[in-house]
Amino acid sequence: MNKRDIRPKTVWRIAGALIAFLLGSGFASGQEIFQFLTSYGYKGIIGSLISLVLFCLVSGILVKYGFKHLKNQDKESSNPYTYYLGKVFGKFMQWYTPFFAFLINIVMISGAGAAMNQYFGFNITTGTVLMTVIVLFSALFGLNKLIDIISLLGPLTVFFSMLIAVLILIQDPGNFSQAEGVIATTEMPFGAGNSTAFWLLGSILFVAYNIVAGVPFMTSLGLEVQNKKEAWLGGIFGGIGLMASAILLNIAMLGHIEELVGLEIPVLYLAQRISPILGFIFTLSLLGGIFTTSAPMLWTVVDSITQPEAKTRTKKILLVLVSIVTLIGAQLPFGTLVNIVYPFTGYFGIVMILLIIGREIYDHVTAKKGARVIYGTTED
Repeated sequence: MNKRDIRPKTVWRIAGALIAFLLGSGFASGQEIFQFLTSYGYKGIIGSLISLVLFCLVSGILVKYGFKHLKNQDKESSNPYTYYLGKVFGKFMQWYTPFFAFLINIVMISGAGAAMNQYFGFNITTGTVLMTVIVLFSALFGLNKLIDIISLLGPLTVFFSMLIAVLILIQDPGNFSQAEGVIATTEMPFGAGNSTAFWLLGSILFVAYNIVAGVPFMTSLGLEVQNKKEAWLGGIFGGIGLMASAILLNIAMLGHIEELVGLEIPVLYLAQRISPILGFIFTLSLLGGIFTTSAPMLWTVVDSITQPEAKTRTKKILLVLVSIVTLIGAQLPFGTLVNIVYPFTGYFGIVMILLIIGREIYDHVTAKKGARVIYGTTED
């Protein structure tokens, strides 16, 4: 096969893995979408389109970086943090990312407890313990084959989320005309600020905090592709798949915003309005989405604080200890965790996005200038 050919299966795997990794409990449950997009009313719909463009652009850039630099073992630019962010800020983010991964894992486990509580009626502690044990068990046996598993589970969760949104919009769209009035008179869980004036910031933060955690994983996906086109398409389709679901859920939740305020898992509420069976299926897919994010996050934390030559037993002990601390933190309310953890990190992410796009523009302009010089010399 020609190295310039595009392999649809590879593009699908990259896109599916991206969706699964970024999905998690906050997104699939609707809690992130509700706080960072829906709470801002109709402006949040415009914001979701901005998020779509940013997700596609930054995902494509990072996967392409992995292909260009990591796959070719370019030692001078083998660290995406220092390459895009500079030595000082890059090193800081390189150390901060595992800490954020730890916080995300807490949010994931808390989301699992909230989902099991809302649907099955389990005590929240019971739900968090169950998910912690499942995640720890998988991490103890390694995560080498995880990409194949999550590239299937991620799109599946997105499919059910989109199905729920479409069915709600067809069968029970709610009252869109009253949405703005409800937002103005109700204490909303705004993700970016305490009024609808922060809608643009909310849409950017929605992308930014996801990118902070995703850099190591997204760049490593570049090792799977054989050319830049596959890298770009994998990143772009991953962004489209993720945000298509977010946009539909955002619109669906806007029509029922008064009923959803204060709920930990708003999408599950919508699913149950359609059918108890659909609610059950969505709960299972949501728990699968939580697992596909939580397991690699746990591994990322432990892997980052140990040396490559560290003994397997040492890593396993650390996996258990980190899981215990995570379980303790996960007893905090899920919605509260989303509202605290993600906006704070999102501000770092905004700076990262600006620097990543800026560096990409610089590289592109420099490459074009270099090509002109070479072309001119050849002609002479």
